[in-house]
Amino acid sequence: MSEPIVHQAEPLNREWPLTERTGWLTPDSRFFDRNHFRFPEVRADAWQIVVEGAVDRPQKVELWELKRQVPTSQWVTLECSGNKRAFFEPPAEGDPWRGGAVGNAQWTGVPLRAVLIRAGVKPGATWVRFSGADAGRFKETGQWVHFERALPLAQALDAGVLLAYEMNGEPLPMAHGGPVRLVVPGWYGMASVKWVSRIEVRTEPFRGPFQVRDYVYLPAPGAYDQAVPVTVGRVSSVITAPADMAEVRPGTLLVTGLAWSGAAPVARVDVSLNGETWVPATLDEPVARYAWRGWHCSLPDVRPGKYLINARAADELGNVQPFKAPWNAKGYGNNQIAQANISVSMRPTQRLV
Repeated sequence: MSEPIVHQAEPLNREWPLTERTGWLTPDSRFFDRNHFRFPEVRADAWQIVVEGAVDRPQKVELWELKRQVPTSQWVTLECSGNKRAFFEPPAEGDPWRGGAVGNAQWTGVPLRAVLIRAGVKPGATWVRFSGADAGRFKETGQWVHFERALPLAQALDAGVLLAYEMNGEPLPMAHGGPVRLVVPGWYGMASVKWVSRIEVRTEPFRGPFQVRDYVYLPAPGAYDQAVPVTVGRVSSVITAPADMAEVRPGTLLVTGLAWSGAAPVARVDVSLNGETWVPATLDEPVARYAWRGWHCSLPDVRPGKYLINARAADELGNVQPFKAPWNAKGYGNNQIAQANISVSMRPTQRLV
């Protein structure tokens, strides 16, 4: 197994090479880590979530109360909105994620809407704010803050949004937000707040720093008057084999990968060598609506030489991966086509260095 790419040790931010994505399930030990602050101190036996704001019955919900409800499980792919930031030109600010900040897991928990309905959402409520237990100083202002994000009420009431306490059938690891995290299918990972400790139903938008300063598309540094919120994940894909800079033998070339989209199910993936003829890939059977989808494509009679493999996914709404994603100052949403450079020769297969 290859080693992770560690962008920061404290707070922990790391990814694994794309060739680690050999199946549709990502074990927690190979799931990317994205944090703004150091891990909070947590105790599952003492964990509670405060539900307050524009509700009829403010309350504190303990972990055992969530677990005694009928559980819901679903496969959801989570992708950091800064994934593939390293490939923007000119460089954008932030950790240079290379494409491995994405993973697919089975999340088990309680629909958020059940908790909100139990608390009784008041008329006039429009937003829901989620506070994580992790805290530190916001990089731009030095202000001490918790990681907090908000969802429109309609999105928060979607049946797919979970307060998850299990990952892949095991208690949610602390490193991935345990004992309880939010999971918002289809949205970039910043919406799935970890270590959820407080839920506030609001009658007005939330304007915390991770809502209006970070996780916004900016056409230029500091252009916050033109900020567009980062929300639903764009259609994207990865090539899992052959690896970038691999050397393979002539003949039929098997290309495999994964594709996903937050906006709609994946409809097709096309593959080409050097951007020439595009060949449709065969899609695996879908696992779930918000889980990534495997694909494979056989390219016959590939002769010795150097090639650039391109893979381009499209979803059912007609969204297609671009050759080059729109640049933005914070480096979010880079869903450019997947690529891998290979060399084809008569020598035994080996890794190029």
